[in-house]
Amino acid sequence: MCENDPDLVSRLAKRLGVPLNFRFYLEATDMAPLSTAEMLSKKMRRMRMRELRRAQSGSTAAKFARAMTVKEALTRVVDITSLPRKSLLRVLAEYTTEPAERHKLLWYACSKGSEDYDVEMKAWNPTLLELLETFPSCHPPLERLLPAVSLLSPRYYSISNSPVLDPSHLHFAFSVVEYETVYPTTAKRKGVCTSWLERIAAGYLRSDTPFEAIQPPVVDIFISPAADFRLPDSLSDSIVMIGPGTGVAPFRGFLQHRQQLYLSHLRKSDEVAERCKGMYQGHYIEIDDEDPDELEGAYLGDSWLYFGCRSRNQDYLYREDLEGFVHEGVLSTLRVAFSRETDKKVYVQDLMREDGEELINFVLENDAYIYICGDGAAMAKDVEDTLISLLEEHGKMAKEKAVAKLREWKNYGRYVKDVWS
Repeated sequence: MCENDPDLVSRLAKRLGVPLNFRFYLEATDMAPLSTAEMLSKKMRRMRMRELRRAQSGSTAAKFARAMTVKEALTRVVDITSLPRKSLLRVLAEYTTEPAERHKLLWYACSKGSEDYDVEMKAWNPTLLELLETFPSCHPPLERLLPAVSLLSPRYYSISNSPVLDPSHLHFAFSVVEYETVYPTTAKRKGVCTSWLERIAAGYLRSDTPFEAIQPPVVDIFISPAADFRLPDSLSDSIVMIGPGTGVAPFRGFLQHRQQLYLSHLRKSDEVAERCKGMYQGHYIEIDDEDPDELEGAYLGDSWLYFGCRSRNQDYLYREDLEGFVHEGVLSTLRVAFSRETDKKVYVQDLMREDGEELINFVLENDAYIYICGDGAAMAKDVEDTLISLLEEHGKMAKEKAVAKLREWKNYGRYVKDVWS
């Protein structure tokens, strides 16, 4: 669970005219009056009433069902940077006194204004503060504003280490997200969670600060089970992993886990098996009751990894680990695409096409499991299209059969994706 930027929180509280240390308590009621009902049509009033009931009876009300400060609410409860929902725009319109501004907010919120909403809200994606600055006559009271704002949702990261190797720590990787906006008052914006993680880790990144002198930050976390994104039951199963950028994180954990379990099998070691008890990638694991002689995985299946980054000297994540897995025979094939090292940009799907026949034969002959992790907006689709074209070309399949083959693999849990946008 992350936190909003403290500077943004302070400026928003100032715009709302409430002190950060003001304590409040919101109590759900059956209905609240509409102060500007006369400006709304009957249809808009009905929609507004349904939204209010949902907000007051659902999880939003539960989030405010205790006393808290404005600072806590704006920092840890509501999402002040996400896309403004149309229901929020309607609430803001109720407390906007300038007619032209009120009309514009209502226009965005109605079906006829959907095109303008797509351009000026979805594309520009203003923060709550930017929205209020754009409509200076809008002054919503805190008790009406907070239930209308989206809740701050948790961010999910893949565990990148095996509990067998390091049972007392959780490792994960992230990139600090910074992007341009077209909103008039903001040139750049940072991701909510990644910039927060960067802030709380700042002390550890300074070379002049001893680790023991740093007060460790407290981060609220929880385990979210991954139903399908897990290693095969048998160590002898072959796997293909495709994870550019931070999408490589779970595959480092996969390879650590396979390596340690295989070493445990070779050594007939109860010590390593005992440390396998617990949760890994969302599933309970326990192998200490198994007879080592009967443990599946008499040999370690081949594994391929496709990883992509900009430059080997800039963002080659886990390079030492990955190359070590190759040296130790845990990773059969490591293919790395560097997109910024030459004039021609190279991505993981380009390397897959280079390996076309060998890759497809490896998958088909070994019934290999295929895992994709990373960007779901573009990369995952490009990789899937590449797999289909390789099945057509080297698997000698018609496109319909290639698509059906991927669907079959998905149904049997042999083609699994963990992607985000």
